[in-house]
Amino acid sequence: MLLTGKLGLDLTGSPLALVFGYSMGAMQALSWARQFPAEVSAAVAVCGAAVCGGYNHVFLSALDATLTADPSWDHQIGAYTATPNPANLRAFARIYAGWGVGSTFYRDEVWRSVGFSSLEDFLVRSYEQGFGSSFEPDLLAQLTTWKSTTPDPARLAGLGMITARVLLMPCTTDRYFPVDEIASREAALIPGARLVPIDSPWGHRAGDPGRPGQEVENAFIRNQVHAFLGHPLQSSL
Repeated sequence: MLLTGKLGLDLTGSPLALVFGYSMGAMQALSWARQFPAEVSAAVAVCGAAVCGGYNHVFLSALDATLTADPSWDHQIGAYTATPNPANLRAFARIYAGWGVGSTFYRDEVWRSVGFSSLEDFLVRSYEQGFGSSFEPDLLAQLTTWKSTTPDPARLAGLGMITARVLLMPCTTDRYFPVDEIASREAALIPGARLVPIDSPWGHRAGDPGRPGQEVENAFIRNQVHAFLGHPLQSSL
């Protein structure tokens, strides 16, 4: 384990007070709670789940297909034989933009409230530029890891063995990890799990509220986590 093996921490008799994670970090937090019940007292999963559902898998497969369609991708060795075309990352970003925020974000043109002049401006500056410097093999490795968390019987059964206190915070407009899916799976299988959805048009991005315009989401997550730990905060929002 990273904490005990690499960092040399002794968790014997003194488990982690909280493991907090967003997105794939949320998947990791729940994985730690499942794999190391004696070492984790509480876990918070924000816009994330214990497994990758079928709809999520389809999205990730589209991203994978976009990057591996490049002529320089060698399927036999699983690597690029030349520098990929930058257009691949732009296409990757455009697909991501359709999933990263909720449909109401686009319907209500929320992007206007955070300084973008047009929808195209948002797509280019928030998504294309965001992925523009990414290393394609790293993205593919991330996709592979994400997709590997299939809802197999053993993994689902393991959720019932979690002894940590768990707070689940999906977003009402998240397409990766929908509230109803988490309600019927993680919230139902993890003993005593608390489900507190984030009501926001920001979709999956609601769980990473460091951007301008997400102050309400930031305060909500902070207050819910502190209340979960028994230290409620008063927010002015």
